[in-house]
Amino acid sequence: FEKNRLVFETPKKLAIMNKNLFCIPLLCLLLALGNTVWSQCNPASTAGGSPCAFGALNAFCTDENPLGISYPSSTNSPNASAFTGSSSVGCCSSTPNPAWYFMRIDQPGNLLIYIEQYSGTTGRDVDFVCWGPFQASSVADFKDQLCCQQYNLTTSGGSSHRPSGGNHNNDLGGYPVPANATGNTIPIIDCSYYADPTEWCYIPNAQYGDFYLLLLTNYSNQPATINFNRVANSSTATTDCQVLMPLESHSPICEGQVLIINNPTIP
Repeated sequence: FEKNRLVFETPKKLAIMNKNLFCIPLLCLLLALGNTVWSQCNPASTAGGSPCAFGALNAFCTDENPLGISYPSSTNSPNASAFTGSSSVGCCSSTPNPAWYFMRIDQPGNLLIYIEQYSGTTGRDVDFVCWGPFQASSVADFKDQLCCQQYNLTTSGGSSHRPSGGNHNNDLGGYPVPANATGNTIPIIDCSYYADPTEWCYIPNAQYGDFYLLLLTNYSNQPATINFNRVANSSTATTDCQVLMPLESHSPICEGQVLIINNPTIP
């Protein structure tokens, strides 16, 4: 197990064609572990509700996935206070059942993200907080700085903002809300705590290479599904899908041969 590749002997016949990723339990575990490493510190908190918990911080991109992201809402989960220091964050008086996503900007411009939470046809209250921009040289650097608390995130201020139909023209709701501390301060770029099953997160003037952090919460604490995606006809900015870990292999191989899987983005 080297820094940028996995090498192991195959237990039975495998055929891995066109560099597609397959998954066996050991490999999945190693890949997950490889995506949860901090090189600069012991992370501030890996407790439940923190983006620094194992597997809690996920990448968001739309360039190669026009359907966006869909996941089952968690229930009865710890709030975000393990990371933010308080269950109340920005405009949100509570942060139950948090899910954490990050994105890196590719094409600059404005970015509108539509968020919804439904159980069948029944809408469930969903809320969000979005921070940015963050500056980082890579995904690993972003995660290091975030979890080593080298970024100073704004965690208070701002009011709930949900313009009709997501139309943010001339209506930014007072955002972004800057931090009141000195140093590397990261503002809240948008936030909403309305009791609705739909929300719109708006990121204005996003620049190439900027990172953004999105916190989604299931206020209803009811089983449901959260979907979110870039609104194409209201966005000029795009997200960078290179934040997803690419893998290559020297496939196909057979029983007894050595399988080598590389991540070409890691030097």
